[in-house]
Amino acid sequence: MGVSSTGKNFVDKVVEYRPDFITIEVLLPDTHGFSILSTLQEDERTSDIPVIFVTVTEAERGKGLKMGARS
Repeated sequence: MGVSSTGKNFVDKVVEYRPDFITIEVLLPDTHGFSILSTLQEDERTSDIPVIFVTVTEAERGKGLKMGARS
């Protein structure tokens, strides 16, 4: 699929390319990785694609686990 350094149009790219999995940085310049994850989970076209966070702050680890992330 390629690399995106921002959240802009991210979901559109995921729908277009249908990757086997997605890696997301939590802290993006224009959005938050959890916002992208929430959008992906709510969209039936993308809700089944596994998401891997490549970084997460310790303070946000619990939030990720509550949203379904595995550690």
